[in-house]
Amino acid sequence: MRLYILLCIIFLPLSVEAFSVTEIMYDVSGTDTKHEWIEVYNDSDSDIDITDWVFSEGGTNHILTPQSTGVIAKNGYAVIADNATVFQSDYPLFQGVLFDSSFSLSNTGEELSIKDGEGNVMDSLTYDVSIGANGDGLSLQRIGTIWGAYAPTPGSDVSSSTESLVTENATTTPPSADSFTAHDGGGGVSTFVKTVPFAVSVGENRIIAAGTPVTLTASAREGYSPRYAWSFGDGATAEGKEVSHVYYYPGTYALVLRGNVGADTSVSRATITVFDPKIEIADVTADYITLANASKYELNLYNWKLLHGDMQFVFPKDTILYAGSTVRFPNQITKLTTDSHVYTVLVTPLIVTKSIFEPVALFGPTDTCPFNEWELAVIENIERLKALVAPTCF
Repeated sequence: MRLYILLCIIFLPLSVEAFSVTEIMYDVSGTDTKHEWIEVYNDSDSDIDITDWVFSEGGTNHILTPQSTGVIAKNGYAVIADNATVFQSDYPLFQGVLFDSSFSLSNTGEELSIKDGEGNVMDSLTYDVSIGANGDGLSLQRIGTIWGAYAPTPGSDVSSSTESLVTENATTTPPSADSFTAHDGGGGVSTFVKTVPFAVSVGENRIIAAGTPVTLTASAREGYSPRYAWSFGDGATAEGKEVSHVYYYPGTYALVLRGNVGADTSVSRATITVFDPKIEIADVTADYITLANASKYELNLYNWKLLHGDMQFVFPKDTILYAGSTVRFPNQITKLTTDSHVYTVLVTPLIVTKSIFEPVALFGPTDTCPFNEWELAVIENIERLKALVAPTCF
């Protein structure tokens, strides 16, 4: 009898712990449709193929369609997305196991379960929306048996994350866990796993264009108002909940946020990848101006400017150019009256010239000089100008 009892104690919990739901993105900032997902974890000692399993929410079963493989490695994670294509767009650096499905998670909480091919429930839970993640960019994540609201970490555990952060002119990417830290002091980078009375967040890793200001807003556990100190990794520092910074040169920088409440300190860190935006004015016509992004990253043109003669157009927030893409900006929107005799210039928010479109290629020889003194001064290829335009300019 003792042996039988011992076997029950050893084996009964395995059906619960061996496979579990570990993260729930149920209320996305903005529209939820097609952007919801859950994360599952294989805590067993062997790989598991869940291709014929189902995900159940609110009593409705949903099939799983693997996007590459249906096998989750031992001690590995997978994401089940309402729309796999949209998920990949939301998290472009995600390279883990991904399943496409079709579901709609309730913003008021509901029962979720994972069932194997024979209908056995591998994990079941009812999530509590009072914990948080209510349309603020956070997701519900499990640490041990405790659920909390943290910055999304699809495909990795919550110890690699801190809470959310708002950025402009930046592309955010999922953070990765650090096995060691170069911070001063005896401890590592703090997370909510540790027994600290509060925790601050620098947010996710992000990709930023050189020479473009980025606004960073810190967050902390509710009920605390820390003093925030930032180190941007390029020698610059700042204090405050919201700060703005410019990285002038491409590279990889460690962004560190330190929060202090009395004698307690919490540290959060993210990696900043700064790239040289390779963008140019590809064409200017009487109807539109075409910009081409030759960078390998998407580029946010917020506060960049198009200059044409004495006219200018300032790009609004979230004007995104995908990597390798070209976009036509109609004159009906920019209100620029393009003239083939006038230079068009693209400048960064810091008024650094990134591209000049030479109008000389748009017309042939003429008896009068079509340029003013300023335009003549900035023309780099004078010999080309002389060949195309009458000598009245000189």
